[in-house]
Amino acid sequence: MHFIDNPVEDIKNTIKALKNPKFKERAQDLAEKLVEKIPLIYASERMGVVAYRWKTQFNENAKIHAFCHVFPELDHNELVGYDNIKAGYHVIIIKDDDDYVKIKKRMDITKRLISEAGINVTEMVIKGDCFLTKLFSAIYLGDLTSYYLALKYGTDPTPVDVIELLVIRIPTLLELLPAPAWPVREIFPSVEITPPPLIKMPFLLLTLPKLLPVPFNVMAPDCEITNPPGGTKIPASPDISPPIPTKLTFPLFVEIEP
Repeated sequence: MHFIDNPVEDIKNTIKALKNPKFKERAQDLAEKLVEKIPLIYASERMGVVAYRWKTQFNENAKIHAFCHVFPELDHNELVGYDNIKAGYHVIIIKDDDDYVKIKKRMDITKRLISEAGINVTEMVIKGDCFLTKLFSAIYLGDLTSYYLALKYGTDPTPVDVIELLVIRIPTLLELLPAPAWPVREIFPSVEITPPPLIKMPFLLLTLPKLLPVPFNVMAPDCEITNPPGGTKIPASPDISPPIPTKLTFPLFVEIEP
């Protein structure tokens, strides 16, 4: 599928469209409707990734639960849930102007059924000169809405403290495997090894096995590999084979280039 048929023109049109001040107005209006509500975001499969983006932005920015689903699948299961409503929901239907006719018909009927169940529904019709403009317009609108909703809750949208806490509490492979976890000396006899301190962030456990030129089954804790002169970071890519290291050190945290 080609999302950008005319890259230069489509990107220019998208940038121009995103400068429209109406985005902020619509986002503020929607955020007002969502106070003390759980957002349920629905879209066609064509815009399903946007619905998921809205959900995660409500999670991370406004720090609330939100859920998403796509047409036509939601009409085969989630719709039945409106028979026994157990929370305060607000449904958001993201409608692409170019959605299939049958999908748009489903959206209209579903909207009426949900409204008849006593749930408020806001329909966001996304328009634009090209799909790229519509895609980013819908994403931008969702981002702004989650931001304004965070402000209404008196919540700082920036930090994600609980995620950082989760990462810190995840046990490392070093704590789970018997020592020695990685027979470095058998692979690189001349390597100088600095013993590791208490390791908390095992980022390299998944990437390093793909990079080393030897096969083995058990991996080491976090490590930084340096090669003279100076040092180089290991890129997190399975397609790059670095030279055999001359020194291995095990710091508390490891930076990995994308």
